[in-house]
Amino acid sequence: MRLRAFAASALAVLAAPAVAQLPPQRFAELRPTGGEEAALTTPQWNHGYAPLFPLRDVATAKQFYDVDKFATLRAVSLSGASDRGAVYAELVADLLWAMRLSFSSVVATGDASDGAATDPDELTGSEKEAVQRFFAGGGNAVVALSWPLVFLAPAKLEGLKLVMYAMPKVGADFPSLGSSNDEFAANADLGAEAHLLWATAQRKFTLFGEARLGWVAGTKEFAAAGMGRQRFWFGQYAAGIIFFDIIRVAVEGPMAGPSDVQDRFGDVVLTASLFGRTAPGN
Repeated sequence: MRLRAFAASALAVLAAPAVAQLPPQRFAELRPTGGEEAALTTPQWNHGYAPLFPLRDVATAKQFYDVDKFATLRAVSLSGASDRGAVYAELVADLLWAMRLSFSSVVATGDASDGAATDPDELTGSEKEAVQRFFAGGGNAVVALSWPLVFLAPAKLEGLKLVMYAMPKVGADFPSLGSSNDEFAANADLGAEAHLLWATAQRKFTLFGEARLGWVAGTKEFAAAGMGRQRFWFGQYAAGIIFFDIIRVAVEGPMAGPSDVQDRFGDVVLTASLFGRTAPGN
């Protein structure tokens, strides 16, 4: 008995430094699932999270989002197509109970379509900027909430995760913040997202696919600035790869919604991000 106790103590001492260096989400994978003699490397179904509504308190949210304090500039991305581009930056983020609250901004550019001066159906440069700000994030000032609804991570397929989020956001374009709009415009996007990720063993590469579906309601100025509608539903997708949990490269495009709204999205957009702009918790 003494020999067994000594061996268990020695194993704990040797394992402690390695476990202490792991980020919270990896520590959850190594947590023993039963008894003191359970192997530290035993995979745990769902990483210890409930399949439905996995975040129910602040402590669990800190582990899931891998944050333990107020965060700034967590994500920066550059997106563009042949005639437009945008820079997205998440400026600040914090936890509100089990939800993640963030404030971000989008700066966009756009070239006028051929024939825009004579054809009312063609978008001008300022209209393309407004449209690109919306599709790239929501506006030049955006407040968003993120709350996981479903979390599935089978133990037998290490690195595979499916997460579904409620992700409502409110965006606004302020002329004083460099918006191409002459008037203040605002929109509310009541959306949800599904994220499928599959990481390699050492998380050097992560393949991912995302889909968002939302109902959008905006002001008259929002419609006049380029969207053409005050209310509509819209779906878009993103797919790509994340390198070393830091660099994200993706293609994005429309997948559902009124045809005129999808036409305004334009060509498939290429996006490159730093710090990973997939949902937190990946």
